[in-house]
Amino acid sequence: MKNIIAVCDRDIEYAHRLMEYMNHKNSVFMKAAAFSEESSIVEYGSRNKISLLLISEDMLNEKTSSINAKKKVVLMESRGSSEFSETQNIYKYQSAENIVREVMSSYEAENRILKSEAVWRGKKRIICVYSPVGGARKTTFALALGQILARQVPALYINLESFSGLREILGLSCQGDLGDLLYYAAQKETDPVAKLPFLTETVQELDVIPPAQSPDDLREISSSKLMELFSEILSRTAYETLIIEPGNEIQDIADIFEYCSEVYIPVREDPLARAKLENFEEYIEEKVSDIKKIHKIKLPFNMVSALGKEFSENLIWSELGDFVRGLIQKGSDIEQYRNFA
Repeated sequence: MKNIIAVCDRDIEYAHRLMEYMNHKNSVFMKAAAFSEESSIVEYGSRNKISLLLISEDMLNEKTSSINAKKKVVLMESRGSSEFSETQNIYKYQSAENIVREVMSSYEAENRILKSEAVWRGKKRIICVYSPVGGARKTTFALALGQILARQVPALYINLESFSGLREILGLSCQGDLGDLLYYAAQKETDPVAKLPFLTETVQELDVIPPAQSPDDLREISSSKLMELFSEILSRTAYETLIIEPGNEIQDIADIFEYCSEVYIPVREDPLARAKLENFEEYIEEKVSDIKKIHKIKLPFNMVSALGKEFSENLIWSELGDFVRGLIQKGSDIEQYRNFA
């Protein structure tokens, strides 16, 4: 059973926007509902167990004080106010991302998030984008693929490279990153999946975990532990697709391929790149049981010079974006899509 978040504010548009963001971020752990009148939330609370009540200070009165909620958070009109000392107070006029991060961090710290059953819902998959050859534009392909897929299904992109440059390219605020997630995964007392809502950022409609800052964070985790974590994410969240991009720091890349439903390898045509790829093919053919799921792709040239939001928007509608849409639809670009074997 999902925990219930009740968002209460007289501005129904504000309440709905915050509700929708919370449902997007916490759709397996929790279900958010919005209210703008005291009578509605009181009636709802009499029929449902509310885990988390976010209520504006002007709606906190004798009538709403009767609502039985495990935790209450007051949405304050001004910063630094401590009028309601018995509850957690948070400034309401900040980004929904910051509100969720602060509220959920406190909520998880009090051990109030209930773990969901690890039940797979529908068709879920892990897509890997990898290349043994540098300069193959695999990151731009992975981002374009993720952003376009995210318009169809909930998707999460995880970059497993060191020094990826994604923080600057995507304009990520990076209040948490993949290194933190891997740390939580190594701690038995911490639930790493419960930490996702305040470690992810949204680019277009694609959720992104900012990459780890230290290569050591990536070298110290085995491929089996990584895939165990990714399986937990898929089974316990609404994400239907994970797009992962391993770098050379990741151990046992062949084992990673085994877990994935599809693997895309962007290639270059110069002699040195072809020679490196041939060496890699010889290695991987002996290690992966289902070689047909591995695909070499020759990408169209794509140049997007802008950074941040403009980079993401331009990428989707670039020649590379068109290529990805054709790849997904098995349409006009299918002749550029060929089996690895």
